[in-house]
Amino acid sequence: MLRRRSSIRKLADEAVPNPALAEEPDAAAALQSWRTTVARHLSELQDPRAHRHAARLVNSDVGPILFPAWDKIMLPAIELNGKWEPTESEWLRGRLREGMVALDVGANVGYHVITMARAVGQTGRIVAFEPDPFNFELLRCNLLINDIRNVCTIMSAAGDFNGTTDFTLDESNA
Repeated sequence: MLRRRSSIRKLADEAVPNPALAEEPDAAAALQSWRTTVARHLSELQDPRAHRHAARLVNSDVGPILFPAWDKIMLPAIELNGKWEPTESEWLRGRLREGMVALDVGANVGYHVITMARAVGQTGRIVAFEPDPFNFELLRCNLLINDIRNVCTIMSAAGDFNGTTDFTLDESNA
């Protein structure tokens, strides 16, 4: 469904990532930056093939989530069922407890991160690694949209050595 720019701007302006943001220093600037990012992603819904940085907002069992519009694996599954890997999500919920610390290496846009963050509660912590800059930006937006505050995001790959390596993106899957 295409939205006109005015309705996209209105949607972004009405969105509030979390009420505590207003209490933080530089809250107005942070909120405006967040709204600008959300508006940009929503406006790109008009032509998802325009470039790699188009995103689509979908409703899921973990809440609203931004996905790369060109994703042909996760996005269609969540649009159809509202879920992604339900067995894995149940496994995470069944093992993570309040106050625990857990890692998500290759966090993508944060679908499982949100599940994990809710399972460990506000006293727990999740450390989410995501090397792709676009997915990392969507991950951070998705945490704000869903009022998740107990996640430390790191834009990096993780491996068994220090250094740099080649990173190849799949053109059909975020």
